[in-house]
Order: sequence, then structure tokens, then C-alpha cells
Amino acid sequence: MQDLEILTQSNSTEQKGIPIQHPANEQIIEITDADYRLVANRLLNAIGSCDYFNGTVKCCHDDFYSSLTASLLIYKTSPTPIVAMNDTTDIIPVWWEFHTTTPEGEIMNDFSFSTLKEYLFHE
Repeated sequence: MQDLEILTQSNSTEQKGIPIQHPANEQIIEITDADYRLVANRLLNAIGSCDYFNGTVKCCHDDFYSSLTASLLIYKTSPTPIVAMNDTTDIIPVWWEFHTTTPEGEIMNDFSFSTLKEYLFHE
């Protein structure tokens, strides 16, 4: 338990049992409503009428470039092969990564797939 507290206090995360140090002053890009809308729009266009998506959606934002790489299961209400996106009842991520980069390099972000789903179904 003490090791866990030390990791938390030192701004570390653990990946495959190996602690990774993150500087306390490291910049994190906040994903805004406009950013989520842009990614959601690109993803919906890429999904189309498919029932499975495996690929990358790239976006240029005002201050950074982003890429969402994902494997997604797409659940539809219609059993016919011709369906529209509004027939989609759920999108389940099997795996995903969301990267943000600036001219200085890759920067951490606060992206959430759960938040993205709100824009996929309610915008």
C-alpha cells in the first residue's frame, strides 16, 4: 500500500508493472466541446453504415493535431444491410488510442471515449 501512495504522490503511472514518471508541470491538452464535435463528425463519416470499424480518424484543431485509432463494434437497430447512422444504438470500443501532437511533439490529453459517445449520439 505504501508503494501505491508513493507512485501517486510522485505523479507516476504504472504500465505493465513499470512505474513511469510524469513531471508535475507537464502540459495536458484539454479536449473541448468543439474538439469532440470534430472527432465525432469524422468518426461517424468513417463508420458510415458498417457494423465494425477498425481504423484511424485524424483531425487538425486550432492548437494541435489529433488522431483517434480504434477498433469499434457498431450496434444497429435495423437488420438490413442498408442502414443509416441514426439506426446505430451503441458503439462499443474494443480498443482505442487518442494522441495529440503539437510542433513540439506529443502531449498528453484528457480525452474520454465516454464523452465522445455523447457527441456521437446526442449532437
